[in-house]
Amino acid sequence: MYFKKTLSLSRFFFSILNCSHDVSGYVRSACVKVWLHLCKQRAIPLEWLPKIAELAASRIRDKSSLVRRNALLLLAELVVRNPFWKKLDPEYFEDKIADVADFLEEKGFDVAALDVLLLDPEEDDQVVEEEENEDANENMDEDNNEDANEENDNEDSISPTSRATASAQQRDDLTPVEQQEITKQLQSLKMYKRALEFIVLLGHCVPSVESLLKSKTLSDVVETLRFIRKTYAFGVPSICSLSRSMMVLAWSNKEEIRKELVFTFQELYVFQKF
Repeated sequence: MYFKKTLSLSRFFFSILNCSHDVSGYVRSACVKVWLHLCKQRAIPLEWLPKIAELAASRIRDKSSLVRRNALLLLAELVVRNPFWKKLDPEYFEDKIADVADFLEEKGFDVAALDVLLLDPEEDDQVVEEEENEDANENMDEDNNEDANEENDNEDSISPTSRATASAQQRDDLTPVEQQEITKQLQSLKMYKRALEFIVLLGHCVPSVESLLKSKTLSDVVETLRFIRKTYAFGVPSICSLSRSMMVLAWSNKEEIRKELVFTFQELYVFQKF
């Protein structure tokens, strides 16, 4: 029942996501606003964050100024309401990953399984989707041999996290408390890795955001400066670099842009709260 609900939710999300490619700029804008609303309600699943960040990055280059504006708002909201930490400094998460790895090695953990987990932290989600698709097709009549083959396939498709957790639980020298702690550390490890990938993805979005600083459309420049103000405090290195790129706007011939730049500069460097 859980898998069926998850599958229905995924299909619903995909149907919304596909609207971002509609020929109508109004529909594309409405699509981005739906994701913006879901983000404000913290209703976006963790595994969907990369997809939505990529959606925002692609719509920042949209030909419609309204879509670009909503895409900037969505990207800023993803940063502000991220489920990882109040600071998105990659060094912090790299240190956390190293601490978890040291802890697991001290417990005699399978280092090979840990390496696979670090290389592919989203494999669990892919396996869940495969299991959901298999469950959806189980209503068809199948031979007993086919059922046996499917069970073997499911065993082969066990994710690194599941293999690592199972190997930890099968150790006789670990107490139940230690087994729970290892499971918790593995989950934390996956979260830290997702956070790093999210930070890298934000770095890929920054060139598109930076290009709006050079836009001839007033709303593009103003919304980009507001984006910098809203996300600067989270310490994402790529976003912090925008604070230097914006300085060229001091020579803009538009008074609105100069005023917005002064306000942004004051927010970042003068009125900082310590």
